[in-house]
Amino acid sequence: MESKHALLVDAFGQASDFMTEILNDAGYNVKVTLTEKEALFELFKKENFFDLIITHVDLPGSHSINFIKMTRNEARHKKTPIIAVTNEFTKSGVEACIEAGATDLLINPFDSSDLKKVIRLCAPF
Repeated sequence: MESKHALLVDAFGQASDFMTEILNDAGYNVKVTLTEKEALFELFKKENFFDLIITHVDLPGSHSINFIKMTRNEARHKKTPIIAVTNEFTKSGVEACIEAGATDLLINPFDSSDLKKVIRLCAPF
């Protein structure tokens, strides 16, 4: 079985560890980045292809809506499932994520079953 690769953009260490463990259990090799800038660097490396991207929308010093839009404009990742994670559930926030190209949305706090369900729905390999 070919290995799957996930990009996790999350500046909050404990959440990253939790999500990395779930992704590893689901068969993903995980690359964790702490900022939008680091994530874009990894995304645009020619040798990198990600089967799934999870990004926290509320990153310090940036807003991942831009990252989602830039991912959708990159040919290799145009159809890659993107799960946006947010701390706030607002109609405008949800709409912004979906309009930018997010495949699905998780609202904090969430548990492992929520994350597993969204992964299965978005990236059913």
